[in-house]
Amino acid sequence: MTSSSSVLTAAVVATVLWVIVLTVASIMLAAAKSEDSEAQALLESGWWHGSVNNTGNHCSWPGVTCNLDGSVIEISLQYSYYYYEGEIVARMNFSAFPNLLRLDLNDKGFSGSIPPGLGHLTKLRKLSLGSNQFNGSIPPEIGKLHNLVTLDLSSNFLSGSIPPTLGLLHRLEYLNLRQNRLSGLIPFQIGRLSMLSVFYVDCNFISGEIPFQLGNLKNLQTLNLSHNGLTGHIPGDIGNLKSLQYLYLSQNGLSGPIPIQLGNCLPLTELSLSNNFLSGSIPLELGNLSKLSRIDIGHNFISGKIPSQLGNLPILKALDLSYNNLRGFIPSNLLHLTFLSRLNLDSKNLGGHIPSDIEHMFSLDSLYLSHNRLSGPIPTQLGSCLKLKEISLSHNYLNGSIPLQIGYLNSLSQIDISHNSISGHIPSTLGDLPNLKVLDLSYNKLSGQIPIKLLHFPKRSFLGNKRLYDHHIRNKVLRHVKIILPTTIYLVLVSLALLLLFRRIRAAKSREAYSSPTKNGDILSIWNFDGRIAYEDVIEATEDFDIKYCIGTGGYGSVYRAQLPSGQVVALKKLHQREADEPVFDKSFKNEVKMLTEI
Repeated sequence: MTSSSSVLTAAVVATVLWVIVLTVASIMLAAAKSEDSEAQALLESGWWHGSVNNTGNHCSWPGVTCNLDGSVIEISLQYSYYYYEGEIVARMNFSAFPNLLRLDLNDKGFSGSIPPGLGHLTKLRKLSLGSNQFNGSIPPEIGKLHNLVTLDLSSNFLSGSIPPTLGLLHRLEYLNLRQNRLSGLIPFQIGRLSMLSVFYVDCNFISGEIPFQLGNLKNLQTLNLSHNGLTGHIPGDIGNLKSLQYLYLSQNGLSGPIPIQLGNCLPLTELSLSNNFLSGSIPLELGNLSKLSRIDIGHNFISGKIPSQLGNLPILKALDLSYNNLRGFIPSNLLHLTFLSRLNLDSKNLGGHIPSDIEHMFSLDSLYLSHNRLSGPIPTQLGSCLKLKEISLSHNYLNGSIPLQIGYLNSLSQIDISHNSISGHIPSTLGDLPNLKVLDLSYNKLSGQIPIKLLHFPKRSFLGNKRLYDHHIRNKVLRHVKIILPTTIYLVLVSLALLLLFRRIRAAKSREAYSSPTKNGDILSIWNFDGRIAYEDVIEATEDFDIKYCIGTGGYGSVYRAQLPSGQVVALKKLHQREADEPVFDKSFKNEVKMLTEI
């Protein structure tokens, strides 16, 4: 009995050992075949351009990592010197890599479509195909990669819609689809990715509304949907994202109010909602987000006043509320934010004075308050903002003078206080600012001389200041006046003298032409009429009363036509001798002549 048991035991042990041997042998054979198939697949891919020895161990090839069993677990061309052009990704037989965990082909110039064969890599944890030239749609087979943690398809030319199968990647933590040509809706299935912490889909052509299911992503830290065509309201469910740190929804067509539920996202660090159609007021609840460092709500239709609660954000570094419909005054406590480096309140309706509390903004480097209704002087306390690089106060109702303290802000590169009512002189210290590149003081009430050190700025920088002048140009004009004025006076006097002389000569000629002298000076008086006609001139003009000059004969004598040397044409009547001797006829003749002169 004991002998039989021993034999049986030995047989069982032998059988077990044989099974183990066969199993190990099959595993080794399978591994050997797997290694061979992996090596063959790597060679046929063409990714290594024949730079490796075909007979060498593929695990030693650049970018290839194997496990202890010699199976490929990572292919990364991140540090490869080669740049791959063409559609060679499709040559890879991905089914030959059952143990592949990481595939990194980022920024290598690959093109063509993303091969559906990637769906065979069921153990894959990281797939990075970003910054290439892939086109076509995202293959839905990627939804089979259930172990995927990182998916990066950014910066390609991918089109079509986001496949809903991505909602099956329950272990996914990082999803980057930014900078493509994707369109359609955001699949609500994305809301099932409970492990997701980063979701980028910005810079595409995504449309429709933001799915409220995104509010289920309890681990989401970054959500970037900016630069798309999203419409509708911002869902209040976003307030459920208790891990959210970065929210970017700018450059869309979103409308409606800013949800007050955002005040529940206590870890929120950056909030960007600019360039939408948002309306309503700024939620007071934003003042609860003590970790906020950046707020950008510019270029919307936000109305109401600036909440003073924003002054409670201790580490706020950038605040942009520009180009909205905000009214009221600048809250003074807003200017107590010592870490604030950029303040942009360019708008249309903010009034009041610039608070003197601005002296507390020690970190301020950019101040934009243009296109408002601000009045009063520019506060001298602005000189305490020693890091200030850009000042824009244009298109307001500011008055008073330019504070001298501004001339000591050595970091200033841009000053724009145009279109105000600033008066007085331009401080010469502005010319000593070493980094000043842009200066606009136009359309104010400045007077006096432009400082010499500012004359290199274009003339448009000083336009619209009627009492402002350039010292060099003024001196140049005065020098020209000193030269030109005496010359002008001399020429005017000479011209007047010549004009008088000309007029006298002309008058003399007129008198000479009107009364030409007779040939012999024997002037005959013709009764009571003006002028004397020399007898010799009459005889000469009528050729001694030739019959051809006779124009008529009357009862007392004949009438002749005569043109005198002066050019004057006259009618002469020569009396018959008989009638001339009789007084009665002489009287009748005189009456006749008198009547003719009165016609």
